[in-house]
Amino acid sequence: MCFRFLSNLVKSSAAAVVAISIVVAAILYHPSLPPNFEYDAYSLEPLPLLGPLKLNQELNGAERLFEGEVKGPEHLVVHNNELYTSAHGGYIFKVTSKSLVPIVKVGQSCENFWQEHLCGRILGFEFASDSTLYFVDAYYGIKKYNLEKKTLDSIVDVDTEIEGKKPMLPNSISVAKDGRIFWTDSSTTHKLNDGLMTVFGSPNGRLIVYDPKSKKNTVLIDNLHFANGVLLSRDESFVLVVESMRSKIWRYYLKGKKAGRHEVFVEGLPGIPDNLNRYGEQIVVCLVAPHSPMSTLLPELPNVRKFLARTLTMAQWVVGEINNLYQTTLLERAYHMIGHFEMLHPIQKYVEEPRATCVFLDESSGKITGSVHATDGNVVGVSGMVVHNGYFYLASPFNEYLARRKVIAH
Repeated sequence: MCFRFLSNLVKSSAAAVVAISIVVAAILYHPSLPPNFEYDAYSLEPLPLLGPLKLNQELNGAERLFEGEVKGPEHLVVHNNELYTSAHGGYIFKVTSKSLVPIVKVGQSCENFWQEHLCGRILGFEFASDSTLYFVDAYYGIKKYNLEKKTLDSIVDVDTEIEGKKPMLPNSISVAKDGRIFWTDSSTTHKLNDGLMTVFGSPNGRLIVYDPKSKKNTVLIDNLHFANGVLLSRDESFVLVVESMRSKIWRYYLKGKKAGRHEVFVEGLPGIPDNLNRYGEQIVVCLVAPHSPMSTLLPELPNVRKFLARTLTMAQWVVGEINNLYQTTLLERAYHMIGHFEMLHPIQKYVEEPRATCVFLDESSGKITGSVHATDGNVVGVSGMVVHNGYFYLASPFNEYLARRKVIAH
């Protein structure tokens, strides 16, 4: 009896292994399963948290402002000594001591963050003057808003084909004195609501410049692995662009002997870099998630990434089809979450080491000069940082509050 039981168990286990192997092989090698892009192997070698990157507690004990009143204060700008933030719902707000004052709204009204494809998601913005505000929305493209006339004009539409490809995920912006707009298209294959797929595949993000005179967009750097934050140097001799999934920043030269060429500005950042801001004479880049053993191992395993991307895509399709038949808020929310970066936030909070890190860089050389960290888990998922009235204000694509911490004098 015992032998028969063990024999049946072995047969059942073997059958299960064979079935699983067939399913995995079908997912990996079926020629037409999406997403249809390449999966290359690459390596990440994060710098150790030593020297200017040594952990400290300068962001510990951060205050949480407007908790429950805002979600995803993604980008922060200080203009005329006033603080502004973009947030879910397609808004840019002025931040006062007591409230968030709407400045501009893009898109339709929506129920909540899982309908961001309707109400918009402004990822980056910049004041060109006291009356002119440029912003980039992940779903609606680049817009110009006149604060005096209250008029909104489209500059680059997402249906505009640029060198053979439409921008699927417009992200960040930096405006030159002559009106040229340097901006990033994080992906040419996926929208923000399934942007996680871009992590698994090979790079297809771009740094682009828009010329207001010719109304033409030109790709400056192609094949960036999630092109993100962008910032012009003070003298506008070069522009910096973040390549998030490779943990590096590139410098593209606009003037001088190297004009038209690009090179690595800094690499080996110990996390996933997001936005670029100024901190006095320096540049600050915040790491929206610290690196973990998993995040440094996955780049070397293209077939694992391919399996994950295809499995998530199929799961999203199934949920979407069911929702088309039986529409519910739960299914709509599930469809939005599958493949969205929002999936990673709970993992970061509860599984990985809870840490927020912002790194200071010398503008001319890219040398790391210092860093500030939060190690108490009170604030995570920090995408950018500005200083305003003696406080570090911390942006985030995920948090349901705006965090700040008093600047510690040294």
